[in-house]
Amino acid sequence: RASRRYPDRLIPFCNVDPRHSMNDNHWDPEPIIKDYLDQGCRGFGEVLANLKVNDPRMKNIFRACGKLKIPALLHIQSCTLGLYDEVGLPYLEEVLKEFPETAIIVHGPGFWAEISDKVTLADKNDYPTGKIEKPGKLDYLLGKYPNLYGDFSAGSGHLGLSRDPVYGKIFLKRHARQLLCGTDYLEPGQETPIVEFIRNIGLDQKTFRLVTEDNARRLLKL
Repeated sequence: RASRRYPDRLIPFCNVDPRHSMNDNHWDPEPIIKDYLDQGCRGFGEVLANLKVNDPRMKNIFRACGKLKIPALLHIQSCTLGLYDEVGLPYLEEVLKEFPETAIIVHGPGFWAEISDKVTLADKNDYPTGKIEKPGKLDYLLGKYPNLYGDFSAGSGHLGLSRDPVYGKIFLKRHARQLLCGTDYLEPGQETPIVEFIRNIGLDQKTFRLVTEDNARRLLKL
C-alpha cells in the first residue's frame, strides 16, 4: 500500500522464509514470489534466515529468482543474524557458480570483512578496521562472477570501504558495474555517513553514476 502511494520514492521487495515447512528439494517458491511481482515487487529479500548461504532451501530461492529474473538480496553475518558463510565465502561462490542467471546482491559484516585478505571468523560478525595490505576474496569474486553485486549502504559497507580510503576508491572503480547503494534500513534522524564518503572520495562522474544510480536501475529494470 505504501509503495503504491509513493511509487516515486519506494521500490518494494518481497520475502518468503526459505525455512517454510514445505521448502524441501521438491518445493517451488516461484508461484508465491511471482504473485508478489505481479503486485509490483522488484526484488527478493533481504534474506535473514538462519541458514548457510548454500543450504538447499536457499538454492530453491535462488533458482526461482533466476527464472523470474529478479535479484536476491542477502545479509551475510552469522547463523543468529542473517545467512552464514565461512572465511573466504565458499558457500557464496558455490551458489554464484550454480546459478549464473541469478543476480545476487550481498551486504553485511560477513561479506564486507572479506574486502581484506586478513580476515578471521570473528571479523565476519564484526567491523574490522585497518589498512588493506592485499585485496581480499571480494575482489576475486566480483572479478569472476558478473552475477554478484555488493551493496555498500549500511555500516558494514561504509566501514569496509572507508577503513582504507585509498584502496576503497580503487575497489569502487575496479568493480564499478557491480557495486550499488541501497537503503538497508532507515529511521528518523539516522546518520548516513556512506553518502558523504561516496560524494567526497573523488570518483569520476561515470563511476559515481554507476554506483549511486545506474547499477540499481539496471538490476531493478527501472
